[in-house]
Amino acid sequence: MVSRKKKRRLNHARLIVGEGLGEKTFLSYLKELYLSRDAGLSVKVKQAQGGDPSCIVAYAIRQARAADFDSVLVWMDTDVPWQATLKGEASGNRPPIMLLGSEPCLEGFLLAVLGEPVLSTVRSKKKLAQLTSCSSVTQLDFIQKFPRADLEVARKHNEVLDLLIDAVGKV
Repeated sequence: MVSRKKKRRLNHARLIVGEGLGEKTFLSYLKELYLSRDAGLSVKVKQAQGGDPSCIVAYAIRQARAADFDSVLVWMDTDVPWQATLKGEASGNRPPIMLLGSEPCLEGFLLAVLGEPVLSTVRSKKKLAQLTSCSSVTQLDFIQKFPRADLEVARKHNEVLDLLIDAVGKV
């Protein structure tokens, strides 16, 4: 009897680097929600452990070189100004790095997803803590506070959220 081996499908490999642990936690939650096993996509979520934007991009470049990723995305805050050369560094990399920003920080981004006004960094952190009863984003129960149905509604009005969801779930 002839054995028939299943042909192994090659996955598209994507690296997504978040600025810190909060971004990594949220990205991992999105990955759980939106990445199906048969998507033909392998997503690795990492954190750069903060720092200025050039350090975060440099970390992503090192990680991308260490493994064979087909695409790379970096998601970081915009409250620290991005250097003028940052986009050139990112696009000059192979594969090119897509840069996404949270206005002005992760907490401000999450407030926008909840339909709340975006405030300064400090005020966004305080407002999100009041709304969620959590002192830190890493302690948030994303399943309860950001269910898939609410994310689907929010992504229609939030371009960054839409791009993040596509990044974790589409080739």
